[in-house]
Amino acid sequence: GVPLKPEQFFLAGEAAVRRLAADLPGARILTLGTPAIQSLLLERGLFPISHTCWRTADAVLICRDIHLTYERLEAAVNAAFAGIPVYCSNPDFSHPAQDGVHLETGSILSALVAAAPHSKPIMLGKPLPDLLLSAIEFLREEPKNTVFLGDNVQTDALCAEATGVPFLYVNALKGPTLAHIFNL
Repeated sequence: GVPLKPEQFFLAGEAAVRRLAADLPGARILTLGTPAIQSLLLERGLFPISHTCWRTADAVLICRDIHLTYERLEAAVNAAFAGIPVYCSNPDFSHPAQDGVHLETGSILSALVAAAPHSKPIMLGKPLPDLLLSAIEFLREEPKNTVFLGDNVQTDALCAEATGVPFLYVNALKGPTLAHIFNL
C-alpha cells in the first residue's frame, strides 16, 4: 500500500551486476541467481553461462537463487577451486517470511566456502554502505534525516550504523511490520 517507483529500490543483486560490469566488461559469468539477474547481466554487456561451461567463466556471481540445484552449486565450487573470482551480492543467511525464514545468498556462499575454503569471495551489499549511500544520494538528503528500515540486524543495522542513519527493525515475525509503521 506504500506508493513506490522502481527507481526507489536499491537492490544488492543489481549493484553486484553493475560492479561486475565495471570490473570485468564483457565477461562470461557463472551465475547462481534468478532469471532477472541473468537479464541484468545481458543488459550490462555481460554473458551468463551454463553451469556445464564453468571452466570458461571469468567470474562467479552468487545472488539469492530459489531454483538452485546441486549441479549448479557444484559448478560454482569447481570454479572457485580453479581460482575463478567469486562475487557475492550480500552475506545475509536468511530473511524473514510469514512461515519462518527463507534462505538467502549468504547460505549459498557458506556452502561454497565450506567446499572451497581457499576461495576469497568479493563481498558486496550490506553491511557495506554503498547501497545505502546511493539511496541517500538519490533522495538528496542528509543521512541523519533518513531512516533505514531493515529486516536483518546483522547486515542492515550495521550498514545504517556505518553511515550514521537511524535504523528501524522491521520483521513480520519479531517486530513491527511496514503496515504497523505506516498505519496501513
